[in-house]
Amino acid sequence: MLRVRFQPFAAAAILLSAVAGTAAADPQAPVEALFNGNHLKLTKAGHELSYRFQRSVSHEKVLGAAFSDDLKLDITSVKDDKRDFQFKVFSGERAREPMADHDRSGNPLLLWYLDRSVNGYRGLAGGGLTYVKSRFMEALKAATAEPAKVDVGGKSVDAFRITLLPYAKDPNSAKMMGYENSSFVIVYSDAVPGYFVEMSATYENTDKKAPRLEERVSFVGEGEKK
Repeated sequence: MLRVRFQPFAAAAILLSAVAGTAAADPQAPVEALFNGNHLKLTKAGHELSYRFQRSVSHEKVLGAAFSDDLKLDITSVKDDKRDFQFKVFSGERAREPMADHDRSGNPLLLWYLDRSVNGYRGLAGGGLTYVKSRFMEALKAATAEPAKVDVGGKSVDAFRITLLPYAKDPNSAKMMGYENSSFVIVYSDAVPGYFVEMSATYENTDKKAPRLEERVSFVGEGEKK
């Protein structure tokens, strides 16, 4: 079960995992795969999962600078199906305070992505945090996972892809500043350490002249921590 204390999405994640049940997660059932799966079962103590974050913008003066940076998940201990880890977001001047947690099976990258996606959407479209987040979670509960083939380290692996448009049919879409068609994609595979292959958020306006923002996190690889 995925529980990360400091993340605002954590309470919703716990509720959804309860809906999914406690049985082994079906990788094709999004709620179970995302919130009740053992994402870290292939990871080893002393190893590090590396991800690349890329932020692309159409108007830097409005949206801030584009940049690329790294995210790291250090596995510090293995206890049966549970892991102790340290999650590091960005480097240098952008670095956030690392978050350590214990006896977990879920990858904290997921909740970080969900929080960032919701906050990114609110920054462009407006809306209250509770409302925007609840619509996102409703979309996750109703989502379907499509089989996919992805390249991981030069090797083709079986995966699943979820594509979400949480606000496209929202009754309040007319108030969302033209960003109601923003899309969010999560690609995952139980053959990949850490489970998640790629996550993206694309904030695109119906007015093509309006600012466009895309953020993407991609799995780079796993190896011994240097």
